[in-house]
Amino acid sequence: LPTSSDGLLVENLEEREPPQKTQVVFWGICDLKYDPARSKAERVKVLELGDGRSSRFSHHGAVVKRRFHERYCLDGNPLRRGVMVDNKKLTHDTFVGCGLSHLRPKQFAYAKRYDPNLAERIRSDFELQEGQSVVLKLVNRARGAGVVVCPEAKLDAVLKRLLCPPVGPAFAEWLSKHGPLALDEDRSEEVLGEQQLHYWSNECPLFVVEELVHSAPVAMEDPHGHNHHSNQNHSNSNNNNNNNN
Repeated sequence: LPTSSDGLLVENLEEREPPQKTQVVFWGICDLKYDPARSKAERVKVLELGDGRSSRFSHHGAVVKRRFHERYCLDGNPLRRGVMVDNKKLTHDTFVGCGLSHLRPKQFAYAKRYDPNLAERIRSDFELQEGQSVVLKLVNRARGAGVVVCPEAKLDAVLKRLLCPPVGPAFAEWLSKHGPLALDEDRSEEVLGEQQLHYWSNECPLFVVEELVHSAPVAMEDPHGHNHHSNQNHSNSNNNNNNNN
């Protein structure tokens, strides 16, 4: 405890000067998965990066933002890496180019248009076995937009739905049916219905497919001392996309 000049303990700790903050040139966030069942070189995977200034820190992550503001401050001339952290393909390519491919799930990029042979190409590229799944992602979207966990058996059906938007009269008919309900439709029961809109409206000509990686459960304590277990299987999607029917 701090003491006064005469050696007495200072009782009012709130009167202490706040610690000097450390200047940093970049504040980022990593979405990590840790699986102790894998080999040491394969246990940690970095799924995505984010800019701390725009990332949402909710629930157990709220302490990250609080501690940053308590202990750090951004330099007046910070590094700007928005393009790299916001583009999932560029993020992956940067890791590979730096010799850190072992920290990334396997990833392949494909043209964002439907091809009857696309599902089989994905199965071949990932050497998928029966019952395995992969993760479809839009290159430049965040917070779960465009993230679909897809079983290999449903790849063709899901790809056809995501990559074949209605055109011409079919689009006019779809718009007349769904347009008036745009603010009222509840898509919580059918996740793929929401995700297909992200794919239909996305301007990027590519999408990526990644290996599905898992994480060990981690016990977290809330302020009231209760334990909670977190075991999100993939990404910062904040949803369960297994309902790909």
